[in-house]
Amino acid sequence: MIQFIKIKLKEKSDNIIENLKEFFNSGNTLDIDFRIHQLKILKSALIEYEEKIYKALYLDLHKSREETFLTELFVVFKEIKFFLKNLKKLSKPKRVRIGLENQTGKSYIYPEPYGVALIISPWNYPVNLSLVPLIGAIAAGNCVVLKPSEYSENVSLILKEMISKYFPENFTKVVTGDAEVSKKLLENDFDYIFFTGSQNVGKHVMKKASEKLIPVTLELGGKNPTIVDSNCDLKLAAKRIAWGKTLNAGQTCISPDYLLIDHKIKEKFLPLLKTYLKEYSNNMAHIINEKHIERLSNLLDNTEGKILFGGKFNGKKLEPTIVDNVFIDDVLMKDEIFGPILPIITFNEKNEIFEIISKNPYPLSLYVFSNDKLFIKKIISRIQAGGITINDTITHFVPETLPFGGIKSSGIGSYHGKYSFDTFSHYKPVFIKGKFELNVKYPPYKGIGKIKKLLTRRYT
Repeated sequence: MIQFIKIKLKEKSDNIIENLKEFFNSGNTLDIDFRIHQLKILKSALIEYEEKIYKALYLDLHKSREETFLTELFVVFKEIKFFLKNLKKLSKPKRVRIGLENQTGKSYIYPEPYGVALIISPWNYPVNLSLVPLIGAIAAGNCVVLKPSEYSENVSLILKEMISKYFPENFTKVVTGDAEVSKKLLENDFDYIFFTGSQNVGKHVMKKASEKLIPVTLELGGKNPTIVDSNCDLKLAAKRIAWGKTLNAGQTCISPDYLLIDHKIKEKFLPLLKTYLKEYSNNMAHIINEKHIERLSNLLDNTEGKILFGGKFNGKKLEPTIVDNVFIDDVLMKDEIFGPILPIITFNEKNEIFEIISKNPYPLSLYVFSNDKLFIKKIISRIQAGGITINDTITHFVPETLPFGGIKSSGIGSYHGKYSFDTFSHYKPVFIKGKFELNVKYPPYKGIGKIKKLLTRRYT
């Protein structure tokens, strides 16, 4: 049974950041046992609040219990388990080899926390994308301000209630509110900023961070291409693409954003895709709010493509929608769709794929359905993407052994498992010099010729 221990603190000021920095400077978070204890507290708190989380996600996004567990809580519990098992090993200073010129000395790398981190999380996976980076920040020894999205207001209130109940606010603080609250937070001198959200907001976050030279991780989005080769299992491809597209009603930064399909198998594939989309739509989440309903409605009204399937709203629920005959300059290809709309682009020759994807470069995710090993190898080597999954969608996000993050316009930095620890840690080099001395390093550098020959032979 975990004991929820409130830490005794000095008289607190009204400044949130000042209080957090004061607590960080006390050295409490440098204790690995302290960090492990906080992770155990978080695990127990999640178990206690599990039912409230299910209800909150149903109110915000109409998510089923099953989808909430698989896409939100499971990932969080998995991350906690990883750190409870591996944190002591990850936190140990590591001795590294040194060159001949520094013999009798010893070199180490010390992982140290940055200090006070700001985590700004989105509304689409409000538990997962808030708590997974929070776990990494705590594991690395940081204090944290967590700012969840105001769109998923019910989950934000639950997170605030849970965190404030079991964590001292000078260690981990949840701040709720609208975009203006986020802007005010960004005026503060944080030691690290971790942001998940849109590219436009990400640019603002990076601009504000640059003013104070604050390191950042940006988890953004992009147009995620899904390639269906003629040499693949069509039924399995349809099943897995439909699942990836309907998961959270397509409101997923790594959702299949558009389909690139070989003209030879298109007519066989589309009926299979329709079948699975229809089947999975029964348990699909809702669109988050009226603003996004209007945005998606405008996309369907203005596309020059042909709606083959779906396209109707029922309250906040949008039917999974297939739009055929889409071209690269269509409105559906301008920005990330972030909804259950799947544009179809047909290719005749495989080389066309690279030209099409180059119009929306650096996707956060890329999906390839093919059994052609040479073709797969070519895609992997030629297309820059945050991550790639072959013959499935979404699932590269789950393993803590894989870093998750974007590249250039789809993001900066990565996290999950060890990579979360790396993200929230500064690796400090430490060199301890022994008594042995190479006097040739001092002016007038007598004998440097012999040393030069020795080092030249060794290093060239």
